[in-house]
Amino acid sequence: MRAARLNLAAHHEWLHFRPMLRLSLMLAATAAATMPARLAAAPLQPTGKWVVDYTPSSCTARRAFGDHAISIVPSPLGSSTRVIIEGPGRAVRARQFPSMVDPDDGRGAVKASSLIYPFKSAKGRRGIYSVLPNELVSRMLASGKLDIRAGKQDSRLIWADRSASPMGAALAVGGGASLLSAINTCMADLRKHWGMVDGALPSPAVAPQPVGNVAGVFRSEDYPEDAMMANQSGMTSFLLMIDERGAVMDCAIIQSSGVATLDAMGCQVLRERARFGPAKDATNKPVKSTYITPPIRWALQ
Repeated sequence: MRAARLNLAAHHEWLHFRPMLRLSLMLAATAAATMPARLAAAPLQPTGKWVVDYTPSSCTARRAFGDHAISIVPSPLGSSTRVIIEGPGRAVRARQFPSMVDPDDGRGAVKASSLIYPFKSAKGRRGIYSVLPNELVSRMLASGKLDIRAGKQDSRLIWADRSASPMGAALAVGGGASLLSAINTCMADLRKHWGMVDGALPSPAVAPQPVGNVAGVFRSEDYPEDAMMANQSGMTSFLLMIDERGAVMDCAIIQSSGVATLDAMGCQVLRERARFGPAKDATNKPVKSTYITPPIRWALQ
């Protein structure tokens, strides 16, 4: 097997707010190619209102559709959005598959890269994790529909371990301009909370200092198996949200590698292992801050 190498190179009647602050995961745009095929089937209808959830590290809009649900996590600085579809089904571990996303607006489906993964806290449930361009999410909100299919239905290799099967869902997501307005309000509050001005990151008197080399937290065994078997490589840049103690509260993707497993694994590693001396203001008081990593290159030798 080849060796893996990593180096550093407003309130609405249908809308409910949870009044807590959160900053969204930043995701760079997934390379996408428009396809002429239409995926949409009869969409599931919502069984609950949109919920916009504010927490200290991100902004999430979520809606239930019976035993399915969708979560939308927009980016305050980047050009993509994390979209998560929950549903019933079995999955032993996270696996990456090609996917097709169709807002059913007559403009065709789009290719993406998605993860199908199990929910540790809910047996018998799994999710589709996708990084989608903001333009595609805007199409979804405008049409009020979304159809996503992950995995090749006719491939014997996809679930050779018999741990799960391909997954998809068609949802009448709704939302439109009202949901977009609510998300924008949340994002404006989050930028203010983290000291961003006119969309720019804060500049503390003393910047956060990584403990050691950021690239040094990565190990060869971190290279995702699916990406290795598919001979996939790429480069990812991350934005880390750092609290007053120097702990990494969240990880966002600024520049995507275009490979879902590489981006997701990179954030997981940085959240678990990266350590920082906190940023400080002019009075030498520790403050919240952000840190943009140099590009992390995923490569196979």
